[in-house]
Amino acid sequence: RQGRRHSRMMDAGPSSIGDDLDRLEDILPSEPVDLSDWLEPPTLQSRVPSLKVEDLLVDTGPIAAYERLRISFLQQDAHRVDENHETGDKEYIYTNQRPFKVVLQAQGANGGPLPIDNLHLTVRLMLESGSDVEAESKQHGAHGPLLIGDTRVAVGSDGLATFELTLGRTALSSFCSGQRFCLLFRADLPADLLDEPRLAHLSVLSVPFKSLTKLHRASAAQRASALRQQQQRYSETGLTFAEGN
Repeated sequence: RQGRRHSRMMDAGPSSIGDDLDRLEDILPSEPVDLSDWLEPPTLQSRVPSLKVEDLLVDTGPIAAYERLRISFLQQDAHRVDENHETGDKEYIYTNQRPFKVVLQAQGANGGPLPIDNLHLTVRLMLESGSDVEAESKQHGAHGPLLIGDTRVAVGSDGLATFELTLGRTALSSFCSGQRFCLLFRADLPADLLDEPRLAHLSVLSVPFKSLTKLHRASAAQRASALRQQQQRYSETGLTFAEGN
């Protein structure tokens, strides 16, 4: 009897082992498993091979604060605006007989808080071409001050800087071959940062404009009408009329 039981176990043995192997093949992965991550914890350098230590350092020096600074125009009022209704082009006109106001806003990048304490902005007059206004004119003599008013203004806690200016007596387009002017506003930088190319964005230009003495001049039709009236008055008196008198 025992012999028969042993015989049945031997007969069943191979089939049971085969079933177990089949089950193991289903459980184990077909490809080799890399256990190196389990044996040695990964480092930041191993995860990002191209990352350098200096990339993790944040520049907190003075130049970094100025790099975050942004300057923009908030208000600039012209004395007169002439518009070409065919092209839509606008000509901005200023007179040196009246003051005008320009408001700028300083803030951090993306509208963040002001990154610089005790910040000042400066302004100077220049030609639209980017050239400086000549110090003197052969025809009109030496220029006086080109801008009258405070040309260096402190930025308030609200980030605003308000310039109240008047063009100088000789700051006229007619004195500069009819050229237009621009106002150049800049952050008042430390001397060692004046030529820093990374801070070029801290200079902003106004729209180009012409400068006149009188804003309102008679049109060609009005001047022709006045000339005819003057000629009529002279003819009534019997005097000889000379144009330009």
